[in-house]
Amino acid sequence: MSDDGPNRDRVQDRAERRKAERAETTESILDDVERHLGDVEYPITGEAGSPNEGSLDESGSDTL
Repeated sequence: MSDDGPNRDRVQDRAERRKAERAETTESILDDVERHLGDVEYPITGEAGSPNEGSLDESGSDTL
């Protein structure tokens, strides 16, 4: 049996701690992104996005 047991355990503990810290940071970032995206008005396409595009006015002339 070697004396590496306690050192190996300490290394494993540190690795697990770093992994948990990264997970917490990632979750925090994702929460911030979700919060900000909830406030964003997404661009729309098609007729609803530009009501005058390709339409004709009352005289039949292109409005563009």
